[in-house]
Amino acid sequence: MIGKIYYCKKMRALKTTGAITIIALFFYLNIDSLCWTLNLRFKPLLEGSQTLLPNHWTTRRLFRVWDVFDGWSNYNIGYKAFGSTDQLTEAPLKPKPEMIDLDIYSYFPYIRGEANRRLWMVTLRSNRERTQRYQARILSVIKRLYNERHPDKPIKQAFLYLYTWPKSPVGWDANIDKGNVVLEAAN
Repeated sequence: MIGKIYYCKKMRALKTTGAITIIALFFYLNIDSLCWTLNLRFKPLLEGSQTLLPNHWTTRRLFRVWDVFDGWSNYNIGYKAFGSTDQLTEAPLKPKPEMIDLDIYSYFPYIRGEANRRLWMVTLRSNRERTQRYQARILSVIKRLYNERHPDKPIKQAFLYLYTWPKSPVGWDANIDKGNVVLEAAN
């Protein structure tokens, strides 16, 4: 009888200790992930650690807080595609006045942000060559669709430009002419 009571008390103590350990670990992982999310990087305690609290990246991602409004930019990002009726040997770094604006967003059934994401392909961004091949493939489809809509004046080449310009309360494309233009892809 005494052994059974001792066994029950021992099991209760083990359960309590286990529960406290799991709760403490849960809080620890949440605090570490929150520090990582809020960019609170103190001097690391361990050499090679990126944060004050040592933790493995898998649990940091598991417990991470993803906030919707964690970043803000003072610039808009958008794309423009232009077509050329002549075959050019070299892609122009900026669109020329004689080039035809293809209104690239009219070829996507999505909102502008989703179209930008599909054009930019963030997951492929680390491999520049693959991104350019993907964008060139999109440009060839846009060129074909444009030529089907305008058989009287077909284009021979299409070029994709990335625009970055300051935001304005007037509207999304208010200061687009004051921004930077970068050639992204050509077909």
